[in-house]
Amino acid sequence: LTSCTGVGSPPPVADPAAERAAVERAITVWFDSGLAPLDTAAIRRGLAEDFAILEDSVWYDADG
Repeated sequence: LTSCTGVGSPPPVADPAAERAAVERAITVWFDSGLAPLDTAAIRRGLAEDFAILEDSVWYDADG
């Protein structure tokens, strides 16, 4: 997965279908192993150092 920092351009995608499948697998594994069972250690392992999300008008970082 690529960060949305806007620095540089993303690498070229050789096979869009394979790229999509790889992203879907990464998200599914992250959800099944961390988010669904509320395993905060597994959730954190899947986050970038500069992770942030806006949820219901509140910004959360990895610690949040």
